[in-house]
Amino acid sequence: PKLAAVALDCEMVGVGRAGHDHRSELARLSAIDVITGETLIDTYVKPEEVVTDYRTEFSGISRRTMCEAERNGNLVYGWQAARDALLEFVDVDTILVGHALHNDLKVLRLVHSKIVDSSVLTTEAAWKELRMRRRWGLKRLAMEFVGRDIQEGRGHCSLEDARAAKDVVLACAADPLGMEYWVFGELQPEPKVGDEDYVDYYCTIGVLDPDYIVYY
Repeated sequence: PKLAAVALDCEMVGVGRAGHDHRSELARLSAIDVITGETLIDTYVKPEEVVTDYRTEFSGISRRTMCEAERNGNLVYGWQAARDALLEFVDVDTILVGHALHNDLKVLRLVHSKIVDSSVLTTEAAWKELRMRRRWGLKRLAMEFVGRDIQEGRGHCSLEDARAAKDVVLACAADPLGMEYWVFGELQPEPKVGDEDYVDYYCTIGVLDPDYIVYY
């Protein structure tokens, strides 16, 4: 059955020669039902081309990892097989949730219009009119919004990252004003005690409590 919302994350490895031909290919796909939290997919993906860089520091994947996954039957061959597995749960009406999803969709060769991206969500929460953007990594967002320390092992885990992105998005949706205050605080310098313009503005938007401000 197609689902209302699916969180996903991919790990990538490098194929092709160094330089112009070097590019990313899908090596692991994880997907979670946003409503129930059920793990839908967590499989390794063997690229059609020879892997020239496993990027283990970031992907958490090595040649040994791939061999073990193949022996255990937890591996599919090629990005298309992985995408087909995802499309068992996803259709045009499904909301895809993740962090920096454009990277995942690129290796899945998938175009999708209904997306909630924790990276974009937090960036757009404040100062929408500014052309310069600041983006926060998923590790930082997971700690700030759900109190979870992720990416502590050797490389990333796509299942852990998919779950973290889901929980960050749900936390932001549950408290959008709190999210905006957090982002605003991240973008601004610390208010200076005695600087009435700064302090008055922070009090106006509710970041500071005027009863606890002392002017010198």
